Amino acid sequence: MLINLITNARDAMDKKKELGATRGKSTHHQGVPERDRVTVTVSDTGTGIAETIRGRIFDPFFTTKEVGKGTGLGLAISYGIVTDLNGTIDFESKEAWVPRFA
Repeated sequence: MLINLITNARDAMDKKKELGATRGKSTHHQGVPERDRVTVTVSDTGTGIAETIRGRIFDPFFTTKEVGKGTGLGLAISYGIVTDLNGTIDFESKEAWVPRFA
């Protein structure tokens, strides 16, 4: 699951590649004792996720990669593993402004 998240973050980056991952105790999760909680955060310097597709990123076979570059299963598998273990998985994204020239 972590490999899927890290690979996805790596693939999202263009030039300035900075990838981060942290693990620590969760501050709050309803009904789960503190000793049984872990929070993992993966971050990258990619261009962000467009608002128009944010509701689909955990869907099986959904990908924004070129044909032959991705299966669209990495985030779907990660979502399935985490939720099967009664965990939660979520994301935050800010779209970066990318100049486009015609």
